[in-house]
Amino acid sequence: MTQDLNNDLGGSAPTKEPPHPAPVSLAEVSAEEHANSEGEAPRPTEEAPRPAGEPPLPASAPLSLPAPVDQPQRSHRWRWVASLAGVVATDMMIQIVFSAVGMLLIELAAQAGVLPQAQAAVLIDSLTPIVVLTQVVRIVAMWPWWRHVARSTLVPCAEALPPLRRRLGSVAGLALLGVGLQFVLGVALTLILPLFPDVMDEYTELMDSAGAGSSDFSLLSVLSVTVLAAVGEEIVCRGVMLEYALRAVSGYRGPASHAPINDRMFWIANALQAAAFGLLHLNIVQSTYAFLLGLAMGWVYWKTRDLRYPMVLHLSINAASYIIEPISAALPDVAFIALLLACLIAGAKLFAMAWGAPRHHAPAGEEPSPNPPAD
Repeated sequence: MTQDLNNDLGGSAPTKEPPHPAPVSLAEVSAEEHANSEGEAPRPTEEAPRPAGEPPLPASAPLSLPAPVDQPQRSHRWRWVASLAGVVATDMMIQIVFSAVGMLLIELAAQAGVLPQAQAAVLIDSLTPIVVLTQVVRIVAMWPWWRHVARSTLVPCAEALPPLRRRLGSVAGLALLGVGLQFVLGVALTLILPLFPDVMDEYTELMDSAGAGSSDFSLLSVLSVTVLAAVGEEIVCRGVMLEYALRAVSGYRGPASHAPINDRMFWIANALQAAAFGLLHLNIVQSTYAFLLGLAMGWVYWKTRDLRYPMVLHLSINAASYIIEPISAALPDVAFIALLLACLIAGAKLFAMAWGAPRHHAPAGEEPSPNPPAD
């Protein structure tokens, strides 16, 4: 009757109250506290039954801790420093051993009557055939070494071949830049070397024996100074030494663990390989300017990601040593200086146009790549 009265007044039927949780006895609570005090795992509490038709509560996901950061160890850095020193020692050993082998072969040929004694003496004095022999052996020995380290190089590799316009602009710019740098180098040596007469005499004798800068040069000396020197030294210094220097600076442990190389890491590594490049020349004058040129050629390699471009710059610098003197004799001083400064500026401009700011943009919502692929 009461229910009918409530319905008549517009009220709703009373809802059934939820069941109260089962009472817990004091004995159970004290037993659980005693277990916790003794280090035992607490007993799991039973979940209260859920009404029919309601989905079960989701299981709580386990907490995930961040993975530990793999920091480079000092031992890995020294390992790659030792590898860099090993390349320097190997290259020096090739020069020393095969120079001695070349002289021995010439002497044996003279004693066997294959070469006249006078011609053998000229070949030994000129050193050109011996230098060619050591350069060929260097390329043959170092090419597989470079290909081996290039499999896991830290130098960012281009994903595609650059367009023809960029390649031609790069080659033309580096060729002109090499002529301009040779001019700057010649002016610096002209101003500085007279201050040190003994050093100047030693350097002049070395250059004459190598055939560099002489108007009375042979095809073999041109091949040695320009092509073989450029190819061999770039493989050794920018191909292998720079790679080991980058690994030493970054604490490289393997392809899966290394961090991207930033600008500071690169320039430290570039200075290391340039210093080793200067050391290989074994005289104070060449070592000084080889260090500076090594910095430039290392940067060109890092910028272009292709070892052929520093080879072009290296070849152009060495080849310009043959043409600077004839051009200087044929032109007035003002025109000569203006021409070579124009080569320097035009070369730098062409290279900057070919390898300026990258034109790749990351899609919306993504971080730009620190080393975008070449165009």
